[in-house]
This record gives sequence, structure tokens and C-alpha cells, in this order.
Amino acid sequence: MAEDGYLADPHVSVGLVAGDGGVALWPLLTSLLRVKEYLFTGDRIPAATAVELGLANRVVPTADLMHEALALAHRLAAQPAEALRATKAALAAVVEQVARGGMEAALLAERSTMTSPDHIRIIDELASRAHRRPPAPEED
Repeated sequence: MAEDGYLADPHVSVGLVAGDGGVALWPLLTSLLRVKEYLFTGDRIPAATAVELGLANRVVPTADLMHEALALAHRLAAQPAEALRATKAALAAVVEQVARGGMEAALLAERSTMTSPDHIRIIDELASRAHRRPPAPEED
């Protein structure tokens, strides 16, 4: 993860249930108390904190991000393909089984909040603010 990057799940902040990943997957990776804080507030998680919480593997200088990502990709591509593919599938099956119940409930709840008065109001406010912004200066 780039040192200036961050993670965030602002669903609740815009009147939605955090239904498409954070609620089902983050508790598998880090403390439920920390998950609740970040999902309930929508606060940004800085890169170093994301690593500390187990939500990212490492932080690299922003300028080195592509180089580091490609180096890891090449290293993985050099592994025996079938063993790597089957290991990925096995891990995905574990995550799917553990997250299935929570994910289904969260997605249903998120869908219902998409038409809630709070969500509609917040989206209208955000759209109104976006339309009031002065245009960006033109570049030569």
C-alpha cells in the first residue's frame, strides 16, 4: 500500500449499511472493536495503521508502489501455477464459508437503506455541494 494511501468504508456516513465487504471481511482480519469504530465512523485508515490492523501487508513509498506491486506479481507468477491457483481457491472457500451468513444479511440490509430518508438526504446534500463548486482552473 502506498504510504499516502488509505482505506475507508463510509457506508454508514452516507446512510447505508456497510454491506459489501467491510462488515463480513474486516472482522476476519482484525479486532471487532476496531472494525466497529471504522465502520461506524467512516474514518480513513492511514496506510501504516492498515498494516498494523492486518488490512494491508506493507507500506511502500508512493513512488515505489508500481515497482513493488510488479515485483510481487512476478514473484507469484514464478510459483507453480496449479499449486498457487488451488491454494487461492481453498482460501477463497474458507473466507466465503465464514463470511456467507454475515454478508447475506449485510447486503439485504444495505439494499433496504438505499431508499432510506437519511441516505437520500445525504446524497442530495452531496450532489448539491458538488454542483456549487467553482470550476477547476483550466490548464494551458
